[in-house]
Amino acid sequence: MKRFLLILLTCLLWEGSQAQDSVRIAPQPPQVDDILQVLEINDTYVNRFDLSSLLDTHYNVSFYIDEYREGKKRDRLNQMHFGPNIQSIKIFPKEQWEMARKDLGLSPDEDEYVRIKSATSIIRQENDSSAFIYISIPNAGKMGCPVKLYPVGPEEGEKFTMYSTRPFRLDAAPDTATVEIPLVFYGSGWYDERFKITRFCGEKEIDPTLKAELVKDVPHFYVIGMRLEKVKEKSE
Repeated sequence: MKRFLLILLTCLLWEGSQAQDSVRIAPQPPQVDDILQVLEINDTYVNRFDLSSLLDTHYNVSFYIDEYREGKKRDRLNQMHFGPNIQSIKIFPKEQWEMARKDLGLSPDEDEYVRIKSATSIIRQENDSSAFIYISIPNAGKMGCPVKLYPVGPEEGEKFTMYSTRPFRLDAAPDTATVEIPLVFYGSGWYDERFKITRFCGEKEIDPTLKAELVKDVPHFYVIGMRLEKVKEKSE
């Protein structure tokens, strides 16, 4: 009996020591962050913006792409016009108003419906010399344009293309007739002569006036932004 108890105690102590010395992990389904990392590894960058706070005012909404080289603005490459964020059913022939209200889920005394309440920017690098920038808005469409990319590297040696993104800090904008809000910074890495590497590092958010330290080092970049123009009220 004593021998049996001794064997049992030895087994329990051995199992306890094994439990303390082991490490166990558990699988999990992929999260949204994992999917975004896969996209970025493949040079595709996605940013989504909630525009519902703009619905207190009628705006014409457009998105622009500005190009900068060596810190100086070169050109506005594109301005994509998406139209009003709030639309009236009265743009349709009068005989279609009732049908439009029904299709849009409006009550019989409602004339306006929301067209734009969110937007997504998608940047996809096509090859070593070009990328494509899209703006997608549910129920309002998708637009985009190609942009050029430039390689960096030592003066004597191999050069290659490396672009990445940063979001702009979204400060409160002035309530003026027209306002432009930068949303996404898409820029080239730069060659670090001291460490002999190409890098893209610095602030996690870019100051909307481009005063971030990171911007000073980036030789070429694009600013993707939104332009809002207040819709003038029509006189009766």
